Amino acid sequence: MGDIERPESGGEPQTGIRALLPDREFVTSRKGLLLISEVGLSFITFICFVVSTSAAFVTVPLIEFLMAFFILFAYSTKLNKRFKGFHWPLMDFLRCVSASVIYFIISIIAVSKYKDAASKAAGVFGFIATIVFALDFYIIFNDLANFLKKGDTTDEPAEVKLFIMAPKRSATASGAVPKRKRKMLMIAEKAYQEVFEYFIEDFKTYKPLLSAIKNEYEVTLAQLRERIRMLEPLRAMLVTLSEQCDQKILALREEERGEMNALKQEKSQLLKCIEQMKEDKQALQTQVAKLQEDLAAQYLLYREECDARKLLIVEISDLKHMQEEVKHSHREEETMEDAVKLKLALKVAREDLTRLQVELNQMRADYGEVVPRRDFEALERDYNMAIKKTETAEKDFMLTKQELDTVLAVHKQVLHEKDQFKVELERLKGTLTPRPNWSKCANVIPGGAEHWSSISEGRTSDQLLNVLLGEIQGRKGKEEDLFIGLGTEETVPVFLRFDGQIRNLKLKKQDLIQVIKEVWEEKVSSDLQKGQRSQLGDFLLEYLQQHHAGAVAEWAYSIYESCQLYKDEEFINLFFNVLTRKVDESVYHGQIHLLTHLLREMTKSDTSESGFLSQQEFRTVTVFDLRRAFKFIDPSAEEQIVEGYISLVFQTEPENLDKAGPLDISLTISRLSAADVKRTAPLVKQD
Repeated sequence: MGDIERPESGGEPQTGIRALLPDREFVTSRKGLLLISEVGLSFITFICFVVSTSAAFVTVPLIEFLMAFFILFAYSTKLNKRFKGFHWPLMDFLRCVSASVIYFIISIIAVSKYKDAASKAAGVFGFIATIVFALDFYIIFNDLANFLKKGDTTDEPAEVKLFIMAPKRSATASGAVPKRKRKMLMIAEKAYQEVFEYFIEDFKTYKPLLSAIKNEYEVTLAQLRERIRMLEPLRAMLVTLSEQCDQKILALREEERGEMNALKQEKSQLLKCIEQMKEDKQALQTQVAKLQEDLAAQYLLYREECDARKLLIVEISDLKHMQEEVKHSHREEETMEDAVKLKLALKVAREDLTRLQVELNQMRADYGEVVPRRDFEALERDYNMAIKKTETAEKDFMLTKQELDTVLAVHKQVLHEKDQFKVELERLKGTLTPRPNWSKCANVIPGGAEHWSSISEGRTSDQLLNVLLGEIQGRKGKEEDLFIGLGTEETVPVFLRFDGQIRNLKLKKQDLIQVIKEVWEEKVSSDLQKGQRSQLGDFLLEYLQQHHAGAVAEWAYSIYESCQLYKDEEFINLFFNVLTRKVDESVYHGQIHLLTHLLREMTKSDTSESGFLSQQEFRTVTVFDLRRAFKFIDPSAEEQIVEGYISLVFQTEPENLDKAGPLDISLTISRLSAADVKRTAPLVKQD
């Protein structure tokens, strides 16, 4: 309080490393000197208690030293102004009160009960620290009381206002949470009162002094409770006002969200309009090009027809001229006097006709390719509209590009932070002690992962170790000597329909595998003879009746129990799933067929007959291998389609496939996946 909370710090705010250094003005202030004294006294007291016989009290000065150093650092670097959500004055007040009381108590104990010099020194420094802490909380209390007397003025420290008038951000600000906190504080206060009374009764010498201190504390607490009760209506009003402001902010956000959605929809519509206009523009350009070609063809036809007409006109003129000459020759004798006039008139007429024909040809040549003005204006209007829409689309594109750049920058920053967190996580993983991976035990014990999960669920590490040792030592306690029959109901599998107690044969894994192989061999032979496939459970019952007629129930229940126990073996697990009808029997036959085909292909690939294949031979595929694979998978596929797929995989022309070299199998699979190869015939089910 006091001069540590005042904003008149002066000067510009410091940045970088200088911002972490203490403020000189604060260090030389009254509050700064008190905090430095508290830090020094707490550290000296801590050292004295460490070297003394009363080392049990070493925690108190250490905690007070750290708390005082934190408050000194916070006030000197002005963290109290950056993080205004904390009640800094209240924290400082409670710290000083608790420190003065605790220091006083442990100092009395250190001086009275311990005789060594270090304990006496620790007690003396503890009494001095008690006085310093008491002076500090007294000054804080006076500043708070002055503020409450004067009211909310602009001259008071901002942190005091924040401490008294800080609004709560939740609906329980003036409800259940403060009441609960108040109740907890009252309980703690009663405990402190009882402890303090105990100390008063125990130390008879200091009883008057301790009683006076207790009375002062009670008077001060009563005054503070009265002040809090007077400020409760103001706090409730501030909470109501804060809730109203939050509601208004939420309403504004909802309105802005609606406007943003509308703008996004409008933007998508404009983009669609731009695409549509681009398509219309392209269609119009295509139509204009086609019209120009048609106009050029029509112009050529027009020129040919015009030339033909000109020749026809010349011939007609010659014929008319010859006809007139004949007529004139007949009338020459009769009208000799008019011959000169007629020749002049005929010459003038011919000149006029030639001039008119030249003008007509010139007009046709000049205006033959002219478009009507109405069509020209319509096209020009559409062109201008298209240009405007294109400009609008370009502006929207630039805005969208800027938004995209912003999003990419944010994404890059997030990735950078993610990498930093990942590096920090790896560093922390390296410093932590690794926990044992108990799931690996599922690969060791019989029964597999399901058996391990059933026996390890909810157990501690010590218990899991005992369970694992028990499983390693043997299956004692896990296997029973007798089975209880499941009965003869229809819900029970056929091969397990027995009553009474049944002896457990405790089959080993090798014996169980041998029995399963014999069952599969005889079942395949039986199905081929009958022409139809029977259920594995029914055939197992027939097999046991033929080979173990006197112990059918024992063998059936032992096989069933051993299959559950050795489920980690793939061959046994598949037999058990087929037996319980969880998996179709065709899965087993498909695997056998696949293994047979794989063995046959690998035998063909072993040209040296050494019984081994190199890694290079195993990882490469040739054109011949791929053709044979397509023919085997889909015999009805057309050769042209197969050649197209193969040329796409080897990235060469179909006629150059024979020259293509071997290709890596992973690259072949990726290119076939990208080519979206599809089957042209239905899948043939292999038995």
